[in-house]
Amino acid sequence: MTFIVKPIFESEFRDAALVFAKDADSDAVAAAEPSERVDLRRAKWDEALELGWAACLIPEAFGGLGGAITDFCSLLEGASHYALPLPVSSGMGLPAVLLSTLQFAGKESLLAGMADGAVRIQPVWRSLDPYCKQLDEQTSLFAQPSAGGWQVNGRVAGVEEVPAATHYLIACDGVSPEVTSPLLLLVPTGSGQVEFAREMRIDGRHTVSLKFTGLSVSGAQILAQGQALGEALDLTNAMGTLFVCVEAVASMGSVLEQTIRYLSERKQFGVTLSSFQVLRHYVADAYVRYECFRAFVAAQAESTRSGTALVDRDISLLKLYLSQVGPIVAHMVIQTHGGMGMTEELWATRLNKRILMANFEFGDGQYHRELLSNFSRNAEQHA
Repeated sequence: MTFIVKPIFESEFRDAALVFAKDADSDAVAAAEPSERVDLRRAKWDEALELGWAACLIPEAFGGLGGAITDFCSLLEGASHYALPLPVSSGMGLPAVLLSTLQFAGKESLLAGMADGAVRIQPVWRSLDPYCKQLDEQTSLFAQPSAGGWQVNGRVAGVEEVPAATHYLIACDGVSPEVTSPLLLLVPTGSGQVEFAREMRIDGRHTVSLKFTGLSVSGAQILAQGQALGEALDLTNAMGTLFVCVEAVASMGSVLEQTIRYLSERKQFGVTLSSFQVLRHYVADAYVRYECFRAFVAAQAESTRSGTALVDRDISLLKLYLSQVGPIVAHMVIQTHGGMGMTEELWATRLNKRILMANFEFGDGQYHRELLSNFSRNAEQHA
């Protein structure tokens, strides 16, 4: 049994990110103390910014590299081969997608600052995500008119933390006597009117819970609002779902490669584990499902090259399939490795955790199953 994962997206971005992630993984294993890992995370984020990762999706006219969606997907693929625990998608890709779509004063300088790493965006838009509201009923973030501008109040939890962020990019409901509509606000960090608490997820990624208490926002800090913003957020959400599926399928390919290598080298009763039929069946089942998911992800990413908008139904199908494939691959890894498959030191275990956490980002399988049911009912009503 031999298997070497093939790149989904042939690109220099992937190769560079893979080397970066491998070095980061080795450094993380060597860092024993929690404080050392926090410092390492900050240093690796700075290094990724210096390499131009944040500039990938920013147009050349605004100081970026002008890369395509598939270029950023290739970067994610390389980083996910070693389950790099950095918010590459949420801290670099999605802010670029959202802000590049909108028109607002100061757009050029903001995107240029993001491209060179001077501006580090901490996205805060989970309060508009129905799935996040299901997970946390206390999530409620809104802005109200006040003298000279707006005030932001409320809380949001589970936001993936961007190291040393300079600005909050807040998407929330703007509530006024006349109308309620989404607002997009850009506010510098460091305000005493924002409380935050850090946590670490099982996949090694850091999240923050934020509580806003009368945060003052001027009119100049409002980037967008209304229908145009709603459409841009829908696009960003679809892209985020695609990106997390790219990360998941890259982690699956990597964990399959490692598992097959382990079975081919490890011996028991005088023979390699790969000679046991039941283990071969476990791997074969996971491999077939992985290849199907891989083709689905590649097709969705390639569709963006033509400028075609992502179809909500297809994105929900993609995420639903991930919810089915992810647990099967993770179960296979644990079964084939035995007790070792549950140890933190094992590379496959860290990949497993990333695959399982990806199921819950941008809606789990049940959430997207309900969306698909709604799509079907709407189609029947308009038939």
